[in-house]
Formats: sequence, structure tokens, C-alpha cells
Amino acid sequence: MHTFFVFLLLSWMELCTCSLPEGLMEPTASPMIGDVPSPPTNVQVHCQQRTANVSWENQGGDRIPPLEYIIQYSTSFEPGVWVDHKPENLSGDFSRSMELSPWATYTFRVTARNTVGLSNASAPSQEVCTTPPDIPYKNPENVQVIGTEPNNLVISWTPMPQIDHNGPGFYYEVQYIRADLLPSASQINDSIHIKDWRQSSVSITHQPTYAPYNVRVLANNDLGRSRAADEPPVRLYSGEGRPTTAPGNPHVTRLLDSRTAEISWTPVPADSIRGVLKGYRIQVTPAGATTPKEIRVGPNTSSAVVDILKPASRNVIRILPYNGKYDGPASDELVIETQPIFPGRPVDIRASTMGHNMIFLEWKEPTEPSGGLRHYEINVFILEGLSTIGPVKNLRVPRRLNSMKLMKLTPDTKYRIFLYAANENGRGEPGIVEAATGSDPSETGEAIAK
Repeated sequence: MHTFFVFLLLSWMELCTCSLPEGLMEPTASPMIGDVPSPPTNVQVHCQQRTANVSWENQGGDRIPPLEYIIQYSTSFEPGVWVDHKPENLSGDFSRSMELSPWATYTFRVTARNTVGLSNASAPSQEVCTTPPDIPYKNPENVQVIGTEPNNLVISWTPMPQIDHNGPGFYYEVQYIRADLLPSASQINDSIHIKDWRQSSVSITHQPTYAPYNVRVLANNDLGRSRAADEPPVRLYSGEGRPTTAPGNPHVTRLLDSRTAEISWTPVPADSIRGVLKGYRIQVTPAGATTPKEIRVGPNTSSAVVDILKPASRNVIRILPYNGKYDGPASDELVIETQPIFPGRPVDIRASTMGHNMIFLEWKEPTEPSGGLRHYEINVFILEGLSTIGPVKNLRVPRRLNSMKLMKLTPDTKYRIFLYAANENGRGEPGIVEAATGSDPSETGEAIAK
């Protein structure tokens, strides 16, 4: 029992002030303080030509022990900027070796981390390491070419920081050579030297449009070219130009409905693209519109389903090829005349008064049935001044009929009658006529739709 009680006391982070059983001594171990480690001390550096051995001491104390140490270094290129070397797990000896870059002066310090967090840094080392120069070890990364104009090359790269220059007199050597000429053709392996290490691009003019080039950007200094000077070049292209040929023979393959048609055309030849063919733009301009609607299709097709036609309109279609920079010339115009989606108005509508409670309505079929006329719909409203009441009757009439008796109406009442033609899509615009019932059963009269 006493042993278990002592174990609990020694696990506490603070001393317990409770009473102990008689004969049990109070613990004398100091509690661990829940804080970050104290900074390492006495940082020493032993310099060699390309490496440094960094050692330090742990202050220890009553804080939670470190789990790892992190060596930080600052160079003469960026004084006061501290860069982390990879963390090192604690293994008992407080020293590590690290590789150094050529032609730099290094200062070191050390931090410690425990389960709570990172300590303050140690004081910088008194010793500094200065390394001798060498040729660059690598070339710039992310070499790209973007032609901003049809006759130029814009070569870009990620600038190399000074720590990678490895010696004095650093500069970039930009090499470019045409890659599409025959081996027997005369070629010039051009190069440009750029001494500003911060520069990240160069523009080269008076080049052929969209021609392939082998491009390299090499790192150099006074001691020579980089170790990676033999890396293979990057194959890239000069700027794209405007395509020169329009798609040929645009025609309608199938007219699917009043909004949709399938069209085809002859693709443009590859040597007319002057770049990379991205696809075709299909522009549709309905009659009366000033701005066309557009759909785009990919480069490997010569047909498309166009579903942006305007019903009951003259639709003008143009097809344009485009590359990554420019649109090409438009095809000949393709005209598609579309039918209305809904039927037109019934025509020659007449309403005749037949006594005091009946109106006889007759009409003729719309001149534009559109999509198959199916039936007629009649809505009857009572007219009082400028207002209407109803509808008081809703009738559906088969297509084969062109007249209807409107029966059981209120005597001596004025009516407004709407007559619609309908197909499977719905009903079109109404024909409207006004008529009235009589006050006498024998009264007659006729009204004609305006």
C-alpha cells in the first residue's frame, strides 16, 4: 500500500501537501514543468571543405525533455534569415554533420522541441564556415516557352537563389535551336547570356510561327557550366498564328426539331492551323439578333448537334476553327429555317349570336400548324367594361371540327372568347373575338375577330 502511494506522488506535476502515513518519508524528486525546453547552449562548429559538424549542450533542468533538435543556418547571402536543417531525433550525443553549398559563409544555431512546443533558439555559433567555390550543381527549373505573338519565343524559368550559384560570375545561358529542320540543313544553335540572376524570362523575336525548338537554360559561373549541362533539352514551340483556312461544305445532316439540328463540315487541314487546333466554334445568329449564340466542339470532329436554334426564325450558322491564340476564318453561312414550336392563331374567327343564350363560333385552321395540330381550346369570359370574369367555359374541340355552339350562356351578356390551336408541345397564341347574347330568343348577330 505504501509503495503504491509513493508511486502516485512521484507521478504528480506538483508536490502534494496531504498528510503521509507515519514512518513514510516525503518525496524529494522535483516535478516536471509543462513548458517548452530551455534553449540549447554552447553551440560549437567544426568546419570542413563541404561539411560542418555542429554540436551543442542540453540545459536539462526540470522541464519536459526534448524529443528532437533542429539545426538552423544563416548564410552571407541572407544575413539574419534562418533556415531549418532537417530535424534530428535525440540519440544521446548532441552533434550532427550537415552538407554545405560551395561559395557561402554559414552561421549556425540550434533549437529544441518537446511535447509542449519549440524552444527559443540558442545563441549563434561563434565559429563560421566558409566554403570554396565550385561550378553550379543544377540548372534552373520549370523551363517553359509561351509564344505571345506569332513570331516570338518567350522562354521562362524559375530563378536560382544565390545559395545555388556556387561561385562568382553567375549567369544563365539560354540555348534554343529549331527542331524541325533536316539534319543536313544549316542550323544555328543560338544562345543568350543573362547576368541578372533574378531575371526569369527572355523574349526572342523574328521567329517562324509555331515552329518547334529545343530549349535549354543552363547555369554558369566563372568556374564553368553546371554539372547538369548535359541534361536533354525541352521541346517547345514559338507563338501561334491565326489559322488560314475555313471549314468547308457546312450542311444540315438532320433537322431534329425547331431548336435542334445535326450539321457537318469538312475539317481544316493541319498545316493551316499555325498552332494547336483546339476545336471549332459554331455560332448561331437568329434573324433580328445582333450577338450570336455559340457552342464549341473538340478538334477531332466534323459534325455536331446544334441545340440553340431559335424556333420560327431564320438561323444563320458559321463555323470557325480556333487554336490556343486565335480564331480562324469562318465557313460559308449555313441557313436553317425553323418552324414554330406551337401552332399559330386560328384564322377567320367569327362569333354569331343565336338567341338569348347561345353563340355560334366558327374558324379556320392556322396557316402555320407547326408540329402537327391536335385540337383546339376555347376559353369563354364574361366582359364587364374593361374587366373579365371567368373563364365561365373551357372547351376542347377535336381538330376535325371548325365550329362550335357555345350553349347555356347568360342572356343579354357580353363575352370575350379566346380560341387556341394546340399540338403536343402546348397551345399557341390565341385568336380573340367578342360577342353578346341577345335579350330575345329570336335575336341574331355576328362578330368577327380583329
